[in-house]
Parts: sequence; structure tokens; C-alpha cells
Amino acid sequence: SRIMVDQEKRRAYIDTPATGEQIAWDGRRAWSINWKQSYPPRFLALLNYYFLNLPWLAMDPGVKLATAGEDSLWDDPTRYKIVKMSFMPGTGDTPGDTYRLYIDPESKRLKACAYTVTYRALLPDSVDSMPEHILVYEDFTKVDGLVVPTRYTIYSTDRTPLAICEIRDWSFDRPFDEKRMTMPDSAIVDESKP
Repeated sequence: SRIMVDQEKRRAYIDTPATGEQIAWDGRRAWSINWKQSYPPRFLALLNYYFLNLPWLAMDPGVKLATAGEDSLWDDPTRYKIVKMSFMPGTGDTPGDTYRLYIDPESKRLKACAYTVTYRALLPDSVDSMPEHILVYEDFTKVDGLVVPTRYTIYSTDRTPLAICEIRDWSFDRPFDEKRMTMPDSAIVDESKP
């Protein structure tokens, strides 16, 4: 997939040429073309953006941070500094989401995050959140002076891999295509509730 994000306004569009799927998020609503996935386009629109930008998002208005000691990550002997991240009521679509950020004590980089998702459209009626997942950053590169992830894996808490994401062709200077924020007639609006 190709993901393009307007960082200032948090708008995004995603193209998946292999399947012909497209989604867009204009900051108020999401729409899709040829969407065949089981999860709502609105959920996916900024998902990778948030995972790839967690260190910067921790500085957003409405974010609550608290230190939580140290912890290891499975059989890794490193004692990571833990920072809990949550959101004040009225912040974003899913203020019940929580993160435990694993900060490497040597490099000061984010190594992993344990997170819960509270997006209502993904959950059975009797459940308030998905089971916790752990995202581990595995490779990085430098782009325009910034260190950015190029690979991460998402695990269940028992260390079963659930998803692998490889990121390539990072760019901070490609222009955002404003025309993509005009919904085409063939698009379907995502009516799911976060």
C-alpha cells in the first residue's frame, strides 16, 4: 500500500494497487473504493501513521503521560523505561485507547509499545477493548535527519506474531494531493462508530 498523510491536518489517503482498494480520511469522514477488508476504512486511515509517529504524537494536546518504572520485553534482558500514554476525555475518536511505551535506556528510542484498542466497530457489544497487542520496532533508517522505523511486528501478549509491517520509500517532501480529499461518486462513506 502507499500511504500519504497531511501531518498538519491529519488527513490521509491509502492506495493498494494489488487489490484496487483506496481509502481517504479528510479529518471528518472516511470513504473507500473497492474496500474488501473486514475492518472499517476509518480505523485503518491513520493506523500506521500513529504507529510510525508515536514519539511525536506523545506531545499532542490531550495526551496524558505517566512514568511507570521499568520492564523487560519477553526474554530481552534490557530493562526498558516505561511511559504510560492515554488520552483526556474528548480527545480523538477513541480516548479509551492506552499505550505502554518501552523506551530503550541507551538509545532513548521507542523500542515497543503495548496497546489496547477501543474502536467500537471492531468490538463485540459486551467488550470494551481488544486484547492487548505489542508492537516491536525492529529496523530503522534516517530520512532527512530523522530516524524512522522501516519494520515492525505486532504480537499478541503470548508472543504470537499477528502482523508484520515493512515501510520503504519514506519521504517528507512529496506534496499531499489535495484533490484526493474530494470524495468521488463511486466512493462509499464509512458510517462505523469509533
